[in-house]
Amino acid sequence: MYIARAGALRSTSLTALLLGVAGLAGIMLLDIFYWDTGFFLEGWPDFSAGHLLRSMVILVSQLCMVWGLSGDGQRKLALHGGDNVVVVRLCIYIVLTLSVGFVFLFLFRPSVFNSIAVEDGLVEWGSAVLLFCCALLFAVAFAKSGKNGECPRPVRWTLALFTLVFFVLAMEEVSWFQRVLDIDTPELFGRNMQHEMNLHNFDTNLMENVYYFGAFGFLVLLPLVYALSPIVKAGDYSRTFLPRPYVVIAGAVACAYNFDMWNILFIQITFFGAVITLIVFSLLSETREEKAITLFAAMLITVTQVLFLVYGENFYRIWDVTEYKELFIPLAFYIYSLSVYRHVSKACLADNPGIPLEKSPGF
Repeated sequence: MYIARAGALRSTSLTALLLGVAGLAGIMLLDIFYWDTGFFLEGWPDFSAGHLLRSMVILVSQLCMVWGLSGDGQRKLALHGGDNVVVVRLCIYIVLTLSVGFVFLFLFRPSVFNSIAVEDGLVEWGSAVLLFCCALLFAVAFAKSGKNGECPRPVRWTLALFTLVFFVLAMEEVSWFQRVLDIDTPELFGRNMQHEMNLHNFDTNLMENVYYFGAFGFLVLLPLVYALSPIVKAGDYSRTFLPRPYVVIAGAVACAYNFDMWNILFIQITFFGAVITLIVFSLLSETREEKAITLFAAMLITVTQVLFLVYGENFYRIWDVTEYKELFIPLAFYIYSLSVYRHVSKACLADNPGIPLEKSPGF
């Protein structure tokens, strides 16, 4: 009977997963052949009946997919993922406090909200500094890992790769210091959309969506996989680099900062996916405090997104909100980088030879 019940559960989960995939695929086809908008149409949000129904289908499809992936739903998880609880709580409260503060500015001090989001403003430089800090943490971890032969090569290669990726992202954010150093735009870069020394402006819409959706996948979906799938925790490598569950809160907050890109399918997937993930975390958390934290985060990002959509006239430039998204994404990556740095450095320091990665002290 147990085997039959397990087989029925797997069948139901697979059906739900396939229905979810089919729903999102259907929306993609409608965008191309019915609305004729393509994938990356920006502008004022469309609240027509057809697009409200479209959003509902996206939401229901993702619910089906999460249901299909969550199995029996009996697993319990610890939000800290084995890292230091006090530091984890501090990171979470900083992220949530910042988000509440930014929403307050948007509602009651829109001039301040928009002024600090201009090019080379406080928000943009905050994003760049956080990305540089991520690169630095991974670079130092890579250097420390070479002090003895205990750190596996795949771990060292991945540390080097993350260092390079975060450095390039940071330099792209500041246009490779072109404006700071007053460098003339080389002819090679003169054909991009802003005539600046960066690569992403050769196809800004595509690169923005890849960055935002990729960050959602890494910072929101992977923590969910880490929490629900014991298989991925089996090896040293996955335990080292998979984001801990608490990273999802910072990643999810970033998914609520949308306005001019709201009509884009992939952006709505990130928002609804973030809300659903936080609710799943709340249902599966081991303690009341963690249940309350994740539920509050889910309500916060829902209210945040609704307020942005309802009070769009508060934006001086309708794309300013994405500058805040690009601040929370590096903040989430910085929290992730701190966790990896502590994990790797404790395992690979020369004065701690032979400590397996999986047994090294946490964050």
